[in-house]
Amino acid sequence: QQQRVLVPHTPEEYRLHSTLRRFFDSALNTHRILHSSADIGTNFGRLEVLTDSYIAAFNEDNESDTDAYEDEIAQAVFEISDGLQGFITNLQANIETRFAAVSSISAKRKQNEFYLDATHAPWAGHWRMESYLLRELIPAVSAQFGLDGTRLGISGHSMGGHGALTLALRHPGRFASVSAFAPICAPSQCPWGHKAFTGYFGQDESVWGDHDASVLMARQEGAPYPGGLLIDQGLADKFLAEQLHPEAFEAACAAVGQPLTLRRHAGYDHGYYFIASVVDDHVAHHARALVPALSGG
Repeated sequence: QQQRVLVPHTPEEYRLHSTLRRFFDSALNTHRILHSSADIGTNFGRLEVLTDSYIAAFNEDNESDTDAYEDEIAQAVFEISDGLQGFITNLQANIETRFAAVSSISAKRKQNEFYLDATHAPWAGHWRMESYLLRELIPAVSAQFGLDGTRLGISGHSMGGHGALTLALRHPGRFASVSAFAPICAPSQCPWGHKAFTGYFGQDESVWGDHDASVLMARQEGAPYPGGLLIDQGLADKFLAEQLHPEAFEAACAAVGQPLTLRRHAGYDHGYYFIASVVDDHVAHHARALVPALSGG
């Protein structure tokens, strides 16, 4: 049964099976997991050698060697047990640290995908998604393909829709058009947002509004996108009432005079077919803003 978890790596070392290792890699600290698995694998390899030596000594009626190997086998089993306990302790510590307020892997994925720069450990050192997109990825793509940096649009779905709205509002003039499919519109008011913000910013709720689309829109002194924003939302979306809150963003737009087309679709959920049903309209929305000939410019 152990062999289903551990596989030979070298003649003297075992490693976690690749499927199990990929799971740990995606959820926990890779370096510590591989280090721990290598130690445990080494002990299993040592146990195998000791067992073979014990059998050989037993078959030769070598009582002194048999007794010695028995003691070493007992010690090896103890070290494996101790290593597994330490391994589990490391896992628990990583889960508590890395998952912050998140209680499942699926929720963790939701947390990881917010387009912002974290300020709270352990994410502050590496989770710089806002900086990556604006300072590295977009400039690199623009340079590679000769894009006009004054004619960029931004769009996204769900969390990505929220990212499109917040990045457009946090960086005025960077994007010429904006749209979203079923976006998280008020993360300060929903469980997804609370989990993500707590993980990325800690308990300092004063900064949450800086990454909340509805709050950012409400802070505007006028319409930041006079050509209009487009949002599509399915009314059969299971996340609508608890997580998305498009009405909050709609109210914020109305308060500052921002034109918004918010289309609500009966019978549509949060998935692929909803997006496929309306994506042509989003392409046309961006084309009108980005292609002068289509807008009469």
